[in-house]
Amino acid sequence: MKKIPCLIFIFFLFIDLAFCAQEGFTFEFKEKGIVVYSKNISGSNIKEFYSSTVLNGNIRDIVHIINDFSSYNRLFPDVYYSELVESDDAFDIYYQIINDKFFLKKRELFVEKKIFYDNDLIVIRFNAISHKKYPVTKAYFRITNLYGEWILTDYMSGQKTIVLYRIKRDLAGYLPDFILNRINKSHAFNILYFLKEYLYSTGK
Repeated sequence: MKKIPCLIFIFFLFIDLAFCAQEGFTFEFKEKGIVVYSKNISGSNIKEFYSSTVLNGNIRDIVHIINDFSSYNRLFPDVYYSELVESDDAFDIYYQIINDKFFLKKRELFVEKKIFYDNDLIVIRFNAISHKKYPVTKAYFRITNLYGEWILTDYMSGQKTIVLYRIKRDLAGYLPDFILNRINKSHAFNILYFLKEYLYSTGK
């Protein structure tokens, strides 16, 4: 019985190492079954982060949760508010407000999200955009430089899902680079940790 978790770990580690070697990421830490990596970006002091884990559950059920950005304020503590503001067959646009203990003022952003299907692989890409209907106000700092993606792979015939999450974002405002990178590293870990907690609490 112990061979199955071991095989899962080996397969998961192989996927991780292959991805990191290809994309140029370096190991940061591993905790609670979640591995976090970082990558230096040429011409920028802001790092890109990547995290990965294996979740119990069918890929379609997990994608249904992740793809609903409007629920993120209920799933993830750093998302203060999230609302769908525009949608069509090609993409969705969400308005979000995020918060962190290091912030003196909350951040806001508009996120354009697209989803792609390829057999047992599903990719959700998202990036910050401007929106003419919602001009910048003094209430929040506006995030305009952000991109990321979720990469989900079916594993063990639908019993488990390998989840990769990557994020590169400038949080705007007046934050030293080392604080910004610390926030983003914690975010890369926490978003998978709280997703795992949600799945566990709902029995999914």
